[in-house]
Amino acid sequence: VKFTVDLSPPETRHDVHTNFIGDVLSTSSTIQLSGKDKLSGLKTMFYHIDDQSEATVYEKDEIKLNELSDGEHSVTYYSDDNVLNREAKKKYSFYLDRIPPIATHQFEVDHHREGDTDYISQRTKIKLSATDNKIGVDLIEYKFTEDVPKDGEKRKKTAKKAKKKDKAKRYTYETYSESFLTPFESGHHLVSFRSKDKLGNMCKVVRLPVRMDTTPP
Repeated sequence: VKFTVDLSPPETRHDVHTNFIGDVLSTSSTIQLSGKDKLSGLKTMFYHIDDQSEATVYEKDEIKLNELSDGEHSVTYYSDDNVLNREAKKKYSFYLDRIPPIATHQFEVDHHREGDTDYISQRTKIKLSATDNKIGVDLIEYKFTEDVPKDGEKRKKTAKKAKKKDKAKRYTYETYSESFLTPFESGHHLVSFRSKDKLGNMCKVVRLPVRMDTTPP
């Protein structure tokens, strides 16, 4: 009778897929496990996330991370072969970044705030900036909307005018590079801006209502 004694455990590895930079992962990132065994063959792969008490059997589907909170996490994994040799546990640590940047603004030259109204002139420049908690800012975008109501919100339409097109002149988003002038004439207008980090997390649009004053005293 010939037989082979198998005392060697299998080997398991992990691979990260989709939208990640180094060990900083996004909510769309996934982790794939693969294993091999030299003699009796691979039987089962196991994993658990963070402090999960019971291991999960790894099937063919990749491990999804979209329900994890922002911050440090880990995946611990190992395998058994067909004669139940168990591999030593391996641990992959990563940071899940799901928080978008924070975008802010400053007025440069000729700015006056009275109540909740920001008055500007045609010489006023607007400076935008953004900060990110982890991976870094990728870009800032801005656009203009001319001729909007005082509170910067969309016009309220009466039932008779509901089907009429909003006459406010709207621009498309532009990538921010430096302080800019506005194209406005006298009246109430809107500057909208937003920021995205290097993993594609986009902050909510910041709407900045302004009143252009071109009338001398």
